[in-house]
Amino acid sequence: MSSLLSAFVAYPTVVFTALLGLALVYWVFVILGALDIDMFDADGIFDGADALDGADGALDGVDGALDGADGALEGADALDAVEGADGATGLLHALNLRRAPITVTFSLIALFGFIFSYLAMAYIAPLLGAVVPTWVFGSGVLVGAFLLSLPLTSIATKPLEPIFKTVSAKGRRDYVGSVVRIRTGRVDDGFGQADLSDGGSHMVIPVRIDTSTLKRGDDALIIDYDSEREAYIVEAYASLMDDKPARRKARR
Repeated sequence: MSSLLSAFVAYPTVVFTALLGLALVYWVFVILGALDIDMFDADGIFDGADALDGADGALDGVDGALDGADGALEGADALDAVEGADGATGLLHALNLRRAPITVTFSLIALFGFIFSYLAMAYIAPLLGAVVPTWVFGSGVLVGAFLLSLPLTSIATKPLEPIFKTVSAKGRRDYVGSVVRIRTGRVDDGFGQADLSDGGSHMVIPVRIDTSTLKRGDDALIIDYDSEREAYIVEAYASLMDDKPARRKARR
């Protein structure tokens, strides 16, 4: 047991032992509900950093309140941080390491790195001890274990991608341009409902028409959303199709 613990705290395994320890502490807090699983998610961090791309205009105002040279240097540092963040998130995507939250990715990298490092130092280092200095071999193992952990982490997170994939819900105005079918006996400027099919989902939405009336079974085109009436503004689909030849002729 003591020899096993000694291997865990020996260089270079101790680096991954420390990282794995931090990951375990983090997951304990996640289980207890004290932390969120995506609190260090790269998209959130880098999206916030991307906002600094417009820092040039903000720095003009800062320079007036702070010392000009100091303000300029702080602004340059902020922009350098943004460029570094952009490069880091691009690297994560290039290595297919953004399939899961960054906390999951980091934990797996630490775990695989720990395993590779321990096995290399336990079984390979004794064979090369007389040829290669321990610290040189250990440094090579540190780099190699990290590099080998990246593709394995990418493979391990692939089945997890559907679990962490987020889908943005459509807003009300996203349905403008959709064709609906009237389900009520009439539709006018103060009353009406229609059926809206969006892929595999089906919705009943409030609709209004200001220029004429519609009846049950008519097709209508959503042209706008009225937030005051909390209803979609529609036009008769058939009349819009009939107006097309006339509009083309008028253009000629």
